[in-house]
Amino acid sequence: MKKTVSLTWPWNWSGSRWSFEKTIEEVVALNPDSVAIRAFDGPFEYGTAIDTRLMWGLKTYRSLEAALKAFPKRIEVDLWGPIYTKLWEAEARLQRTWLLPYYNEENLFADVEGALAAASLPLGLGPFLRSLGRMSRIGKDGVPTRVKVWLQSYRRENYHKEMLASKWLSYKDPVTGEYVVDGIAAQLYPMGWLTPAQYVEQTALDVASWQKVAVAVGRPDIPWFPTLPTFIDQAWTATVGGVQAQVEWLLSNLGERVHGINFWSLDQNAWEIPGMCEYTANLHLPGAESVPEPDAPMSVAEILDDHEQRIERLEGVVQP
Repeated sequence: MKKTVSLTWPWNWSGSRWSFEKTIEEVVALNPDSVAIRAFDGPFEYGTAIDTRLMWGLKTYRSLEAALKAFPKRIEVDLWGPIYTKLWEAEARLQRTWLLPYYNEENLFADVEGALAAASLPLGLGPFLRSLGRMSRIGKDGVPTRVKVWLQSYRRENYHKEMLASKWLSYKDPVTGEYVVDGIAAQLYPMGWLTPAQYVEQTALDVASWQKVAVAVGRPDIPWFPTLPTFIDQAWTATVGGVQAQVEWLLSNLGERVHGINFWSLDQNAWEIPGMCEYTANLHLPGAESVPEPDAPMSVAEILDDHEQRIERLEGVVQP
């Protein structure tokens, strides 16, 4: 079971808190198994543009990935970002032929929400899923293994039928016959609710709404990788007591179906919430993988060399 923390746009914050170096410090301090970065926005790669470079000392999300993986206790990098399916071919091609060959991510979180997705999904979802198919990555032992795709959408499925959850969860790769989407990463944000008991009550309702869809499509034991709140937004602040209650309820009620928990988002005020970073850092999930440490960490020069070599191998790939 993996503990994951998300990053959105840390370079957008003024001052030195979210400098490239400070971002690494903040991430490492939380002791995560992986960091989910907002690596794409529909058909476009995100976090590598010139404005990012200028605000982040010429560094990008790719630089962050190289640095995190070079630590003695390697921190993996997963990907998340909005999927719309308006330009379904370009969105799928970005994932398969540009991002995956570079990041080699284990988990891909498809953030599906908003008006553009609602307008595009009726025509674009089927072609997108068919084009995306089942992607393979290089595992720790050098053997190809599957990238896990998680549907990261609204917390209450029955309030957002326009996101077509049943099609996401039921679609199978026509080549392999396997489900394209591995499981549910719903955004379990009980915004407006205050007490741990209310957090639990809302989480139970959220899970039940998604479970109803899973049962309907023949996947009653579908895996989960829920997204929990560590942010301040719209005059609502997530609390440590509430999030802790959510974690305990999920582990108790979903058990081994929980493949990981994703805390969103480190750069969205988590440090301003009393005790939130401390709780996240000290949380040890059941069955967490023990990552073997290499004999010695890579030097800065080796990190940059590895980064440049991977870029060169992708020169022949045309980004959509």
